[in-house]
Amino acid sequence: MRARDYLSDYGRPLEQALFRYHFEGGSSEAVLAVLEQHQSADGGFSGMGEGDANCSSSIGTCVAFQILSELHVPVENELVQKGISYFLHSFDDNLRYWFPDLSRKDPPDDQFDYLWGNPSAEIVGYLYEYQDLVPRNFLEQLTEIAVNKLRSSPRPLEMFAALCFLSMAERTPRRITSEILECLHREIGNVVNIDPASWTGYFAKPIWYVPSPSSPLYGDLKHETNLNLDYEISRQSPEGFFPLNWNADVEEVDTWRSILTLETLVILRNHGRIEGMTV
Repeated sequence: MRARDYLSDYGRPLEQALFRYHFEGGSSEAVLAVLEQHQSADGGFSGMGEGDANCSSSIGTCVAFQILSELHVPVENELVQKGISYFLHSFDDNLRYWFPDLSRKDPPDDQFDYLWGNPSAEIVGYLYEYQDLVPRNFLEQLTEIAVNKLRSSPRPLEMFAALCFLSMAERTPRRITSEILECLHREIGNVVNIDPASWTGYFAKPIWYVPSPSSPLYGDLKHETNLNLDYEISRQSPEGFFPLNWNADVEEVDTWRSILTLETLVILRNHGRIEGMTV
């Protein structure tokens, strides 16, 4: 597998550990040992691709919790406890919002409601997943805020906000999940780029919203997802990585190649597109 060779030679330690976990029987403990190196003293995470490379950010910490959740890391784990503490202390009480990156803390503009979900809605989901560490009243308050933001957000939904609300829906009580998914079923065709002829540059990929056939939006985007999988396979480089479709800073290119290659491999595996590798 060209991608395996690429990650082995050029991938970051985190993606290398995740590749071994997903495809070679590697341990979750090995992944967590690398992830721990990305956690700062304040409990947040840096160097996660999203967010600042050198200091904690809520969006970088979200990416870390994607991994913690995927590995079913228990609430007793110190990485989880410190990470949840970071979320609780980095919430802006006045704006009722998590700034994605505190090093670029710009005042909200007239698109605040449109952009609120990224990453705030996803964070609410992780607070539900680890609710033993979260004050009940605060979680109830956050739920009301998130649901109201979803209801009032301009349409179509912003593509990353929609993705974060989808993540939230995977972790909330049934009544909240139902309302989020009802909205996404109704709106997703206007969020995702479903026209392969226009899949150039940066666009909302169907596979983001349907990373596996068990995803709740699979029925809405089954055809488009399969076309997108074909598209991703066709774009793999001779060296084995899956290329960026945006202009990243030079110092970020290798990081994102590593992240996207691992991410794409997992999605391809989930959909049975890697020979001999199924869910």
